[in-house]
Amino acid sequence: MDQKRQRRHVLRVDRRSYAQLQAAVQQGLLLPCDTVVGSMRNGTVYRPAPWSLQHQQLLDDDRLQLGDLVIQGAMTHVPAPEFRALVQASPTYMTYPGLAPLVQQLRDQTPAFKDDLWQAGLRAAVAAGRVTVGVNGTVVGPGPAYRWLPQETRLTQHLGHWFVLLAFEAEATPRTTSTLVAGVDVGLNPLATAVCRDVAVAGIRRADLRGLRIEERLLGEHLLYAAARGALCDLTKWLAERAGVVVVEHLDLTTFASRYPQRSREHALTDWQMSWLPQELHARGIRLARVDPARTSQMCSVCPSFTLGTRVGRVFECPNGHQIDAHINAAQNIIRRWWATRRRAHQA
Repeated sequence: MDQKRQRRHVLRVDRRSYAQLQAAVQQGLLLPCDTVVGSMRNGTVYRPAPWSLQHQQLLDDDRLQLGDLVIQGAMTHVPAPEFRALVQASPTYMTYPGLAPLVQQLRDQTPAFKDDLWQAGLRAAVAAGRVTVGVNGTVVGPGPAYRWLPQETRLTQHLGHWFVLLAFEAEATPRTTSTLVAGVDVGLNPLATAVCRDVAVAGIRRADLRGLRIEERLLGEHLLYAAARGALCDLTKWLAERAGVVVVEHLDLTTFASRYPQRSREHALTDWQMSWLPQELHARGIRLARVDPARTSQMCSVCPSFTLGTRVGRVFECPNGHQIDAHINAAQNIIRRWWATRRRAHQA
């Protein structure tokens, strides 16, 4: 078993807090420091003044208190164990009552799901108003024991935007002894499909948020994120228990003309691919590899030679008569591409 280690997550700060943060810098409430944030090496990093470091808590899903500062942003965009640690360290954290069943309904994807009934439950929660709850009243169930490290909180200004860096102490994790290779195909419906001898799928139901008032719609978006967060954290655990290498596509979200980049952020996929999954795999000694995504969804993974096929709904078909789930086909092609890359490197 390894010793406990830190895990760090960079969260976006809402623009409404920018002016307040600039004033805090001028007033000496935020002090420049030499902390390095890997993805933002050219940014300026600040640590809160000692008073702020000692008095931090999550007020609700959108607000973090740092002493006299209250900043708004995507404060729930951390994995489930870390979110649980935030709530445990925040005695006045407030949320709406009765949310856990609504999140579970999104994850179950049962045929009995009714948008109108789900919306009625959401409206009832908003009508009841926020209340102070313990950790058992949140939308995260039991999980491993993590601890929030407020003394490590930092704020970063990078390319005109502000981000908050939160640190956690993670429980010790066993190192892998597996030599299996897993391939992961990401999308939106489902969120991700993993192949490692057997198959695991992370998916949630797409709830209809039309016709809701602003506060209700914002809560609905939080619930969709919470459901996706839970599904993806379960998939991470599944991969960590099986694989020695996890292969994903190297996606450049800046090249997409569709709404996929925005929706992948709304459904926790971006956070999972870029931060949560790499940190968990690294902690367990599992290699994360990224491969070129070109045509991984267009080739047949069953044919021994390169064969293009077509997708009909969720089924991939090739001219040689093979039919396979399109997402499983893509995940298997991702594994094949990794092996091909290894062979070329060995020959070179």
